[in-house]
Amino acid sequence: MKKTLWTLASMAALVVALATCAHAIPSLAGPTGIVSVPNTAITPQTELQLALGYQPFEMYADNDATAWALQAVSGVSENAELWAAYSRIHDGADTDIWQIGGKQRLRGDWPGDMEVAFGGSIGRWTHAFGMPWTGSMGMYDADFIKLYAVASREMSRSAAAGWRRGPLPTRIIADAGLLYISIDSDAGGSESTLRPFLALEIIQGTSVWGIEYRSRDRDVDEKGVFSALLRRPVGRDTYLEIGTTNASPIGLGLEDQDFFMRVGIDFPLEQRVY
Repeated sequence: MKKTLWTLASMAALVVALATCAHAIPSLAGPTGIVSVPNTAITPQTELQLALGYQPFEMYADNDATAWALQAVSGVSENAELWAAYSRIHDGADTDIWQIGGKQRLRGDWPGDMEVAFGGSIGRWTHAFGMPWTGSMGMYDADFIKLYAVASREMSRSAAAGWRRGPLPTRIIADAGLLYISIDSDAGGSESTLRPFLALEIIQGTSVWGIEYRSRDRDVDEKGVFSALLRRPVGRDTYLEIGTTNASPIGLGLEDQDFFMRVGIDFPLEQRVY
């Protein structure tokens, strides 16, 4: 634990020392979002956003594991995006998680200038180690489906002014939604959950801070999901993100918080005009 905290503190010091401008990033779950939950942002059609991440975590039954993950997301219209994600999990044996999904932002005059979006994904965890809902501790494949609806609202400038530090503007965005996860394993077990989540994004000049919470479902979660992050670019199209989460690679709440670290790159899909 001390080593983990020291590593996280060292990375945080590195990120704070970097000065550039803010970028978007696909979430650990795949769609544009915070860490494990989505927001209503849509990746521009002019960009392909990639993120490579490292996440150690403790599986059920105190099994230590690590995940290397690659996410890719791109806009397909002004109000829609598609994404794909791959994770390589090591917990004594190597297993794989594949996911594809999409998000659609709904047009309309929503109360309070809100934005509303919905989306979903399908995924498969091959040769996953036994989870509590399966009744099996062997290696098996598990399919999972995620569906969600989310609303985002930017706080007023007067409210944001209280967070301002220095001459650069501050934006505060609040997110709220519902997340549905259904899991069906080849071992014969299945489970589903529908839980609310809340998130807050603070865009402070060149930095992006974010926190999220999804309430616990006692049938599938050890704890409610809590995550926090700091994101800072390290170049025009490259950025670094560090944070902490207890979300598993498929979004269920684990017992312990662990750090994660990601590097992202934005690839322009059309020639830029300077």
